[in-house]
Amino acid sequence: MIERTSGYSNKAMWDYCETLKKVVLQTKTIKSGRGKAIDIREVLKYDTEKEVIDKIVSSCEHYKNLYDMEDMRYFQSTGSYTLQWRFVPARHLQALA
Repeated sequence: MIERTSGYSNKAMWDYCETLKKVVLQTKTIKSGRGKAIDIREVLKYDTEKEVIDKIVSSCEHYKNLYDMEDMRYFQSTGSYTLQWRFVPARHLQALA
């Protein structure tokens, strides 16, 4: 788990983790062989340990869940579902249906 940076909200931490994930999981194409026997494969651009990648991915999911719960808590605390539809993100509409 990546610890929260002081002053960052759940959304900011989620964005930060997503940025880290995009950088760490970038791939490049490697060609090996000659002529018709060429072998093309995708490998990670940066040699990162599996534990670090798992930590980043799990942190992304954790902060996304915290952000979603924060949005749902606001939505449920208002009490008026009909007046608050325009404030609900699209990803929550599927959960409510």
